[in-house]
Amino acid sequence: MKFIILILATLSIMSIEQQVIADDNDNLQEIFSEYVEYGKRNYPEGATYDGDHRYDDKVTDNSEAGILARDDSTRNFLAKLTKINYDALSGDNRINYDLFKRSLEESLEFSRFKDYLMPIGQQNGIHLGAPQLVQFQPLSNAEEFNKYFARLRAIGTSVDNDIANMKKGMSLGIVMPSFIMEQTLPQMESIINKNPGESIFFSAMEKGKDLTPEQRESISNELKEIISQDINPAFQRLHDFVKNEYLPVCRQEAGVWSLPDGSDRYNLLVKYFTTLDLTFNDVHQTGLSEVARIEKEMNRIKDSIGFNGSVQEFNEFIKKDPKMFYTDKEDLMNGFRDILGKTDRARAS
Repeated sequence: MKFIILILATLSIMSIEQQVIADDNDNLQEIFSEYVEYGKRNYPEGATYDGDHRYDDKVTDNSEAGILARDDSTRNFLAKLTKINYDALSGDNRINYDLFKRSLEESLEFSRFKDYLMPIGQQNGIHLGAPQLVQFQPLSNAEEFNKYFARLRAIGTSVDNDIANMKKGMSLGIVMPSFIMEQTLPQMESIINKNPGESIFFSAMEKGKDLTPEQRESISNELKEIISQDINPAFQRLHDFVKNEYLPVCRQEAGVWSLPDGSDRYNLLVKYFTTLDLTFNDVHQTGLSEVARIEKEMNRIKDSIGFNGSVQEFNEFIKKDPKMFYTDKEDLMNGFRDILGKTDRARAS
């Protein structure tokens, strides 16, 4: 009887443990789902791009207050992770947990450098992002155009937020290199079109396949008005600010090291891209060592074939000597397979 009671008790405990394990895995998935929804709400343009059209009339809050609030949300998600029993997770979920935790922690590590105070560049910024909305925003009927218009009308506020952030960056020495910002001026000028009907934003009218003739005329007129009264003035403000106030105080050096806490920034970027606890000096020394190793190996190769000259001359010889090139497709593939075989054998050993 005691044995039966012990068995029943053991089975009960195992059932509870399995339930806890299931709960931790389920709870982790709930956190992931919550984070995905959070991302769509807070980065609505990304939601639209991903095919979720619940937020097609919203834009990302790029004010400093909005950005700092998202940092607080990141901390909250990290706090939720601490309530998960890591040991109770499945193998796959442990990997998911580790990656998610690392992503959140890196986001907070980078946030202390306030890169949001440099929101404009030749490859990023509202002057490049806003015109692309028309490419993935649904624009078939009047309701969809109204959502698009809500976003366009918000451009002025977003631009003013960028300017406010850049002004704060100027006071802290967190500014972009001048040669980059010089490239943004013609980009902004290309957006500002005195004829609204020729604006890149007016290309939305090429869509609207479900619009009636009356709706098309009304929406066309409204879009021209938004371009004239909201979009053009907003980008003119941004252009003039960059040209007259921002450019004169921009950095002359391009390197991250020229920013405040430049070495710390650089080291964090090294850690981010290598996933290793290395400094930028470690990476530099590795580069120098590898160059020396490769040059030594090249010297050995050129000497083995009796080439008289420097490594640089040997490199030129390799580039120009017809014997160094394959003339047959099959020979090329066989040579490629031979190299793969050698590397596979080296890895196996």
